[in-house]
Amino acid sequence: MTDYDLHTGIGILDSQHQTFLTILEKIKNCDRTDSEKLATLIDELHLYTLYHFETEEKLLKESKVENFEAHQKKHNLLTEKIEEYRLENLTDSCLLAQGMCDFLEKWLFEHILETDMVDLAKVKAGENH
Repeated sequence: MTDYDLHTGIGILDSQHQTFLTILEKIKNCDRTDSEKLATLIDELHLYTLYHFETEEKLLKESKVENFEAHQKKHNLLTEKIEEYRLENLTDSCLLAQGMCDFLEKWLFEHILETDMVDLAKVKAGENH
């Protein structure tokens, strides 16, 4: 899925999105029978998600993007999904790893291309980053 232009034009967020892709790649390449390693990667994803969403939401809020609540709700849904993955990893890491990769890849690309691009264009229009 590297054929997509995921650059929003806001450097810090583009860098953070790239880090998401790096974490996703680590999950894809993880030994799916190693539930401890997968747990570590899920924790890394969870912490990074919280960090990134805080950064992005701050920019959106400061720029008074009108659909901030809808954007934030999408973020909250991903955070909850990652929590589900943490629990699922305790029972079946092999099945979880593939399903998690599929979901995360789809969510990340759709969110950046459909939600971030629209809302962050409004941020860019209001201030330079």
